[in-house]
Amino acid sequence: MHAFAAHAISAVTLTLLAACANLPTGPSVAVIPGAGKTNEQFDSENDECRRYAENQTRAATNRANGMSVEITADEAPQANGHVVGESAIGYGADKTQRVYDLSYTQCMFRKGNTIPLIR
Repeated sequence: MHAFAAHAISAVTLTLLAACANLPTGPSVAVIPGAGKTNEQFDSENDECRRYAENQTRAATNRANGMSVEITADEAPQANGHVVGESAIGYGADKTQRVYDLSYTQCMFRKGNTIPLIR
């Protein structure tokens, strides 16, 4: 029974570590203030949209990580830590950044700001 508990704790630890994957620190896209906006308005909207994007990204990452939590205690001793970690973290930094950027740009656009096309 003691070995069973150790393996179960290891599986839970891997899942918790994966759930703590780093979120983006900010957008990787440019946004231009809408016509007639003051710097204070733009900064306020920027802060609000960054929080919105962080919340959306965290929720998407948690849903993706939740798929990997389906491992049962009986499977824990046989689980390959790399596979469990890979599926949980497999959401990937690139996809996490894309989710963040999409949420951020949608929010900023809804507030009347401009998203320039970069070629």
